[in-house]
Amino acid sequence: MSCIVTAKGKAAHSSMPHLDTNAVDILVNFVNEMKHQYKDIKDHNKEHELNAVPMIEKHLQRQIGEEESHIYSGFVMLNSVFNGGRQVNSVPNKAIAKYNVKTVPEYNSAFVKDY
Repeated sequence: MSCIVTAKGKAAHSSMPHLDTNAVDILVNFVNEMKHQYKDIKDHNKEHELNAVPMIEKHLQRQIGEEESHIYSGFVMLNSVFNGGRQVNSVPNKAIAKYNVKTVPEYNSAFVKDY
């Protein structure tokens, strides 16, 4: 599942950034909150239906411990694109982040959209 998040601010000259809203700042805050929420789910819910541990162990040619194994199971969320602003001397009025999400039954597409 691909997700696009758009933050909208208000453009201004870089000499007066306090007069308007920087879309990049808004989006950075959102991305950081998403990272925190994702980490919280991965750290506290270790029961997942999709378990990629055997495949990862084969690839790494070693066994991984229980503490590390929850990283390789469950849903996966990656922020792979971040764009904002067009020039260095203006406050950007728009910023975009793109995510790729691999869902599992516990965290399906509807959950991710509401998330």
